[in-house]
Amino acid sequence: MALRTVAGMMACIGLVCTGLVLASCAANTEKPRSIREHFLEELNGEFVREVDNNIMVMFQDRQNNLWMGSWRNGLYVFDGTSIRHITEKHGLSSDRIEEIKEDRAGNVFVNTSAGLHKVENGRLRLLPIDSMGTDVWRLRSQDVWFKHGGREGYVLRYNGRTLSSLRMPPAELPTDLVKKYWTAADPYGVYTVYKDSHNCWWFGTAGLGVCRLDSTGPWWIHEPDLTELHDGPANGIRSIVEDRDGTFWFTAEYTYRIHARHSYTREKGIGPLRGTSYPQTMEYLSSARAPDGSLWFATYRNGVFRYDGRAVRRYPVQWNNEDVNVFCISIDRQGIPIVGTHEHGIYRLNGEVFQRFLKL
Repeated sequence: MALRTVAGMMACIGLVCTGLVLASCAANTEKPRSIREHFLEELNGEFVREVDNNIMVMFQDRQNNLWMGSWRNGLYVFDGTSIRHITEKHGLSSDRIEEIKEDRAGNVFVNTSAGLHKVENGRLRLLPIDSMGTDVWRLRSQDVWFKHGGREGYVLRYNGRTLSSLRMPPAELPTDLVKKYWTAADPYGVYTVYKDSHNCWWFGTAGLGVCRLDSTGPWWIHEPDLTELHDGPANGIRSIVEDRDGTFWFTAEYTYRIHARHSYTREKGIGPLRGTSYPQTMEYLSSARAPDGSLWFATYRNGVFRYDGRAVRRYPVQWNNEDVNVFCISIDRQGIPIVGTHEHGIYRLNGEVFQRFLKL
């Protein structure tokens, strides 16, 4: 059954790894390029036996290296054989990793709470922000967009030469609505940045819904399910994923299909995933689409759920027979989910059970 006729979710706290496809390097037939070659021995760091227990970001580059970011202990890179650990003492601007991305040329970017780094010739180069540039909200194929660590209400655009800081475009809403949930966070704060199949960019915010940048410029979707949670303070759009039918899932009560001239249709969600005592929505932090079209959701305190267009199934993620907090999810090249947890490292689905991963 097509996924476009069913949908819906809501957000919790966190960061999206939304939609990024991982790979289990050891399982690939291609020989992964080694970390030593990738960093050319010029990048500081140290080889370790396992990753940190706190893993909030995951990404696999086109060389099949698996990059993992902690919010407290820096960056880890796994080449299928060894793990390298990189922190502030090795050149990172901060040990809190917010995003890891790759551009069309294969350049890897590591975004921290204190600055954006580009991996060049084996070095982590901190990109300076062009303070003299003009903010331009225009869709260009070479641009890569990022969250702006430490500056709420702004995003970063890198065009291959310069890095620019742009304020989020006006939401064009009444002032009282903009300020309605302005308590702990700026409602314009960006929690996730996502590129869709049409090369348009999406920005999930703390309290104002989602902003899309397409060929016409930026525009907003402010529906109540995107700005409120259980008729209370908004937890923000933490994850965005596009299903195989082109429908978007924004961790909200409805899913959205985009049409011409900034129009869209909404369809009711799949209902509660944790039982009838919960509201008719699902709270989750991260989502990913598998090659078979199924959608996977990391729900923080309630494990992982899979939706195949017909049925929902829950997969617990446990340590010593107790559920652990799952923060992000992605899918490897074999279609196998991998999750990063708040306090218990990396897990990978082995048959029907999630098992600890990357403890060499």
